Amino acid sequence: MELSEWIHTTHVPIILLNASDEAQRICRKNGGLSVEQLLNGFGVFTHADTPVRTINGHIRLPEMRLRFISTSRFKPSSSEETAVRLNHVVSTSATALTAGNNLPLVLDPVQTEADVPYFLRSIGGTAADSMPWYGSFKHEVMESFQCDDTSMMYHPHALMLVVSSTEADPRHAFHQLGLSERLPQVFQDGLYDMNLPKYYLVLHDTCETQHTSIDPAAIYRNLNIPPTSGGVVRINSLSTPVLNDVWSNHPYVRSLSPSSPDLPYGCFLSDEDRLALRTMVWEFGVKFVLPAIESKMFALNETVAAVRKGVRNALKAWWRKPKETANRASVYLYRFDSIESNMRLLADIAFLIRDYDLAYNMYRLVRDDYKNDKAMLHCAHANESIALCLYMMKGSAADIHHALETTAGIYSRLQVANSQLSLVRHSARTTIISSEIFMHIFRQNTNSEHMDSASAALIRGSSATDPKYSGLGICSAVFLERAAFCDLLARNTKFRKYGFRMVMAGHVYSMMGYEPHAARCYSCARAIYANTRWYQVDDHITGTLARQLCGLTLPQQAIALLLTRIGSGRHSKGQQLTLLAEFYDMVSEYLKDHSALGIPDFQVIEAGESKVLLIKALVIPAIQDQSVLVFAPDNAFELAAPVEKDDWKQVEFTLMKEERIEHLATSGEKDWLELALSPPGLLQLPLRGGKKKGEGKPKSYMLGETVYVEFHVKNPLACDVVLKQLHLFGTFQDADEFPSSQNSFVTAEFQDITLAPHAEEVVRLTFVAHHVGLVRISGVRWALNANVHGEHVFHLPGILLQDSLTNRATRARAPNSTLTCDIKPPMPWLGVSLTKDNKKLPWPLVCLEGEIMTLDLELVNKGTHALSNLTMVCSSWQYVVEGPNNNVVGATGHVKTLPTLTLQPGESKSFKVHCSSRTIGTETVRFLFRYSNMDNSYHRFVPLAFGIEVMKCLQVTHTIHPSYDNIKEYVLALSVHNGRKDGTKEPTPSMSILSLTSWSSYWKIQPFQPTLDAAVHRPPSVLQWQESSTFYFRVTQRDDGEVSSTIPLHVDASPPTHPFGDFLCLDNSSSRIAAAKNARNAAAGSKASHSSLMRSIQSVRRENKDQTKQHHANTQGGVVQRVKPTSANALVSSEVWLFRCHSRDFILLSR
Repeated sequence: MELSEWIHTTHVPIILLNASDEAQRICRKNGGLSVEQLLNGFGVFTHADTPVRTINGHIRLPEMRLRFISTSRFKPSSSEETAVRLNHVVSTSATALTAGNNLPLVLDPVQTEADVPYFLRSIGGTAADSMPWYGSFKHEVMESFQCDDTSMMYHPHALMLVVSSTEADPRHAFHQLGLSERLPQVFQDGLYDMNLPKYYLVLHDTCETQHTSIDPAAIYRNLNIPPTSGGVVRINSLSTPVLNDVWSNHPYVRSLSPSSPDLPYGCFLSDEDRLALRTMVWEFGVKFVLPAIESKMFALNETVAAVRKGVRNALKAWWRKPKETANRASVYLYRFDSIESNMRLLADIAFLIRDYDLAYNMYRLVRDDYKNDKAMLHCAHANESIALCLYMMKGSAADIHHALETTAGIYSRLQVANSQLSLVRHSARTTIISSEIFMHIFRQNTNSEHMDSASAALIRGSSATDPKYSGLGICSAVFLERAAFCDLLARNTKFRKYGFRMVMAGHVYSMMGYEPHAARCYSCARAIYANTRWYQVDDHITGTLARQLCGLTLPQQAIALLLTRIGSGRHSKGQQLTLLAEFYDMVSEYLKDHSALGIPDFQVIEAGESKVLLIKALVIPAIQDQSVLVFAPDNAFELAAPVEKDDWKQVEFTLMKEERIEHLATSGEKDWLELALSPPGLLQLPLRGGKKKGEGKPKSYMLGETVYVEFHVKNPLACDVVLKQLHLFGTFQDADEFPSSQNSFVTAEFQDITLAPHAEEVVRLTFVAHHVGLVRISGVRWALNANVHGEHVFHLPGILLQDSLTNRATRARAPNSTLTCDIKPPMPWLGVSLTKDNKKLPWPLVCLEGEIMTLDLELVNKGTHALSNLTMVCSSWQYVVEGPNNNVVGATGHVKTLPTLTLQPGESKSFKVHCSSRTIGTETVRFLFRYSNMDNSYHRFVPLAFGIEVMKCLQVTHTIHPSYDNIKEYVLALSVHNGRKDGTKEPTPSMSILSLTSWSSYWKIQPFQPTLDAAVHRPPSVLQWQESSTFYFRVTQRDDGEVSSTIPLHVDASPPTHPFGDFLCLDNSSSRIAAAKNARNAAAGSKASHSSLMRSIQSVRRENKDQTKQHHANTQGGVVQRVKPTSANALVSSEVWLFRCHSRDFILLSR
């Protein structure tokens, strides 16, 4: 409701009503309505547009309101009665909060101004008012000033006499009702004028008199009353009740008795009856009340003009003495016939008919008289009325503020001088008017500070009473809460003031016995102090609110709040132990009778003869959802989480590429080298950064194998926390829950762990599926003690969707399938282990450049089915598998298959793997093993990674010169440099060159005769760090049919034991691919340089012809192009030397 509408609803012309008992009886048929209540239901005309004569001219009233008050109710209200009515309003709203479970106990934290509207909606209010029942509270405060001597606003403007047509003597009844002795006591005491214009109304019950000779029109004619001074109204035309209620929510219908469903309010009034009543009230207001108001206003104006207006009267007012109060004849300071009462009544009548200028002048004039007479309460009310007139005239905000501040100052001084209960009522009225005016001005200009003024006025009103001793102490709580609401809506939102004042309001509500309102205030304050540094305030509010909820028979909510306080971890060890004991006691008491209203996060479970409280989202301990990891070990030898897929994408891509090259080359479509240099698109391979076909689907796990779920837990307390029966829970095939005693689809592991104070640990739980299907992991459960069990549901967000503009704008996420396990039929499970000298490989494994290291490869099948089709991939090292039959796949030698290898369940085998690296520095070596079952229907992978550090060793260069004495021979100069560091950094920096072995079908090498004495000179085959040596050999044609020959260079030389030939094949393949790549790059650079110059058409044609011939030769002709680069036949066109240095073997391939 707008403020102007509220002001006109509160300040309305009063009609005094006196009805006979018979008239009351026929009205009571309509659901217990009295005559007053019946007429008030038709007393508001919102579109009246009625002209009214005033002192300053004519004014058109946009609406007309009339309020009827019975003589029996027309009397002053004491402060005690007002307190009872105000407390009834608050208690009724408190009952509605608990009855409808509308207590806002779970609220999101409020941190910014953008959170305020949502916060107000969460607590059941709106941005305009957070207290829906505050309107009723205001109405009761304003109603308490009925017949108050400080104002003439309740002076009746007419007296309506109502009798029934069934009266024995209607004329006598009218006479008795109109006697002055029948008027209320305030008339007898001289507060109001008894000379009121009378209006005579005859009520006729149609149904009751339909078989009689009673004629209401004849009765009215016999009264000889002018037509404008009375009338006849027919009611109760219906014989059966109908539902058409206009009284329940009417602002002027008071003290309604409860109606029954069978007899609702106005049940026997037909539409014609209602129209007749409304017409009668309209004619009564327009033809009787308004003319009476006009006449009264002009008469009062003449009196005031004669006494107070003019220069002479103004001079007399200067020497006016204060009014004598000692020997007054009336109980009131100002009788109705005093000039002050006449001025006040003239001002109030002008305000009612909306002549605010006249009212403003009269209020100022009478205020000065009140001030001279020391009638401070009258003066304060005159200032209030001045502020209302200024507001309705859209006057200066500063003048309004001055008038209201003056009023508040008067009440403060009076309170100090004489603390009376009646002053609280007056101060509450001023507080309400001030706050409403300031708030409305702020809404018109949100950049002003008037909301702060409204808050200050409310705080001043709350401090005007002491809630310990006053029945009106409820005003203190209401105004404190209202002030907090103003602080929240101010131009600069004051969150801490709001929280503080809501806490104070909650304390007062609790002191007055209104626990629901106290709980609501504490809950709102928690939303402000949550996630702030004021944790002590938050703890105090939380503990107080928990106790309030226990008193409201809401133990589950109290337990939840107490858990929040315990889980914060902000207390000392002793305090936390005390809180835990209180928590366990509260739970045990609740489990004895859990009939109270529950909350979704709590569930009572029957565990045999005992009961257990299952608390969902229990904060003890704290579980980090982002740390959840679901996996089954890929390697049966070690229990480790799966590796990051991004690190292994290159290895997987190498496997796919080499297999594709093998397929295309063996089918004769393209050359090996051309395929090795082809981009992924030509090989029809998926892009490495593209989305895989199965992405987003649940991960597959094997039947009967253990699945691990790993997550981080933290103990927020300063004491030990024991978690018992910690286990996973979820569903199988979205139907059957696990763990369950009713089915055995999934078996979950139970653990007991103890968390040290403030400790963070990694918990690893397991489950085993016994049937094929989908297993969905929901979360974990545990037991804190015999009565309290906890549950935590995992919430894992999916990846952000980028496939549409809408998804990007809304930051939509795809479903996360991490917790969904697709159980497949049983498979073999491979375990892989690499060791050196029966010891685990160190990290990093140190080796020399080109060194051939021998590692032990152990394979074991720990699955339930046989294993076959083993393929291994490594793109970081050159490696050779010794033992089983193995084939090289592709053109680089990175992929090898073991087609004849099979492993039965539980069977293990060991092999030697020779490895070598030519990349200096540190790197991670990644082996990927792929295998399948016997029918090759499903593949599994085992990744194996370890770190290596490759150090510098021998660098070998060579030159070949023609022989000086034989044209068929050549001289090979082999220069060797020891690049190792000194002994302070490496223990054995020297290197010994033991032998030199060559591979060739056409050439062989022979040493020259030694010229140095080995006993005198150090042999050249021994090189210290950073030393170099050059060896010379004869290169002659081979005629013995062999392909290799070895020349000893050291006395300790022994035959080589490693598969040097296989490594030469791998080096040869790498050299061929690198040479082809360099040639292609050079050709591409030459072509680019030629394309930048002017060329003739003949040169372009020649180039195209040469390219066609070259392509034809590659696809049709050569033997070399059809030979696999990693095979021994590919070494035919190359010369190979092998030499060994100090028990470590190295390879050199030269063309």
